[in-house]
Amino acid sequence: MSRALPVVVACVLAVGMFAAAPGSASVDSPGSSTAELKGVTVTGAVGDRGPISRAALARFDQRAVRMTYRTSGGPQTHRYTGPLLLDVLRAVEPNFSSDRHDPLRYAILVQATDGFLSAIAWGEIDPELANKRAIVALTEDGKKLTRPRIVLPSDAHGARQVYDVASISLLRLSPEMAHGKAGRVLRDTPGHEHH
Repeated sequence: MSRALPVVVACVLAVGMFAAAPGSASVDSPGSSTAELKGVTVTGAVGDRGPISRAALARFDQRAVRMTYRTSGGPQTHRYTGPLLLDVLRAVEPNFSSDRHDPLRYAILVQATDGFLSAIAWGEIDPELANKRAIVALTEDGKKLTRPRIVLPSDAHGARQVYDVASISLLRLSPEMAHGKAGRVLRDTPGHEHH
């Protein structure tokens, strides 16, 4: 395996690692209908691009996690339920090559409806590697979320949580991505204060 790969992945992860997560959560009110509950769109290096409905997300095995994490306003503890991000991505058929190390060249870029971005390396959610059980959360503390949220139970800080997920993109990284726009710091990238 190339020793340069971790450097490339680290650059991509820097997009979301130290940014604060969004400042407002969309928790469903008791009177909301199922039609108002949103799914996500999956794009990038997958065989089955497009929207995944809320009903389809609910048909995956649902996992429950209770996590305590730091925020700019102090520690928070919540219970989330939803499918594993790994299960959702495997279902849309990632375009991995026959090289068994090819998945290590991929990162998952999650975008919120307000433009907030956070990245996760494929190796972080791979059961044979870091095995971080990232969840596409559909509920928080027993209440339905209007839009899914990405949560990483093993993260000490909530910075990589993405509220109100709009899209999940699987991207294959290459050294060429360090040049051009991909190699520049963008100072107008949306950021947030975690509530």
